Amino acid sequence: MNRFVVMWDMYGLEYIAPIDEPLKKRSWALLKGEPANNFNLPNLEILSIRARVNSQRNYEIYVIDVEEDVSANDLIKMFKANPQSSVNLIRERGHCYFGEPLSTARKPVIT
Repeated sequence: MNRFVVMWDMYGLEYIAPIDEPLKKRSWALLKGEPANNFNLPNLEILSIRARVNSQRNYEIYVIDVEEDVSANDLIKMFKANPQSSVNLIRERGHCYFGEPLSTARKPVIT
């Protein structure tokens, strides 16, 4: 299985990054006693801050496991070919880290 962080907003896919390979490399570096801070792991906290600051764009961030032979480029092509079906599939099979679908998003209170 491959694991990815996927982030999108009302305008489309914005970010996708693999998690498994950088984590494996980081773990091996730690076991070898080497520096383990340059493996390009996605920073979910920074992504969620971006989503909170731009709440009008209705960001969603998911972590999803896919088959071994599926790459980030395959997921990007899937989003380009059929964005709504891609979002629905990720919502169904992934783990929501941040956000909720626009149709159920909390509406702002106007006073």
